[in-house]
Amino acid sequence: MRSDPQLVRWFVGVGRAEGGSLLLLWFVAMPLKYAAGWPEPVAWVGWAHGVLFLMYLVALGSLSRACALSW
Repeated sequence: MRSDPQLVRWFVGVGRAEGGSLLLLWFVAMPLKYAAGWPEPVAWVGWAHGVLFLMYLVALGSLSRACALSW
């Protein structure tokens, strides 16, 4: 079964946003926490990363169901 191009674009967009939040967490928020002693960005970026990761899992499930992938 073929996938919907809009669903694929949504999956790619959520994946890029989630990956960007992970990089932001690693390379901005964590150094601010440990080098500068400012822990608040980890809480904000970590929360956003968690929400985006859950959205990524939903997008993955939707795309796998649309493409009829078997696990």
